Amino acid sequence: MRMPACGFGRPPACTPSGMLFAFDVVALDRQHRVRAVWPRIRPWRISPVSWKIHSVVELPAGSIQRRGIQPGDQLEILPAPSQ
Repeated sequence: MRMPACGFGRPPACTPSGMLFAFDVVALDRQHRVRAVWPRIRPWRISPVSWKIHSVVELPAGSIQRRGIQPGDQLEILPAPSQ
């Protein structure tokens, strides 16, 4: 599955402080397997905390539902295309 990501990081939780819009968060383990999904996290909210996740991917709101992303899915993380 290929889609543009807003961000990619390694926190145990995602905190959209300073954000002005909702977005989706996908939590991954070290093998980039989906461990949890948090659709439409609103500004100034904190996602659930999990020490089992290795990284998170921030996606435009609605991406989880549109793409049918669910725990157990395997994602491939690719470098951004050069401009």
